[in-house]
Amino acid sequence: MLKNIKNYAMALGALAIAATSGTLMSFENGKQTSNWYEVSGGNIISSSSIPAPSDDPNAECSTAKNSDMCAIQLVLNPSNPFPSTVAQAQANHTVLDEAYKRFEN
Repeated sequence: MLKNIKNYAMALGALAIAATSGTLMSFENGKQTSNWYEVSGGNIISSSSIPAPSDDPNAECSTAKNSDMCAIQLVLNPSNPFPSTVAQAQANHTVLDEAYKRFEN
């Protein structure tokens, strides 16, 4: 009898591990991805994503902040249409970061 209880306990433990692993793996598949989109004059130029801008403030478009935005990083909300302006993106989607044109003196 004790042997049966041990076997059932081991089987139950294995089942719990398998269920937990499957659940954790399913969260990874649902992970939302973000993309960068080109911006000009407050408008998002295209729904085609672009490569992430540089962190170098001397780059043509970088994440160093100033007043002339050139790109925006978004996680799109699938229940809303693709935004055509930065204001729409901020209101209806998740903005993760912004990039700006090099500041010229």
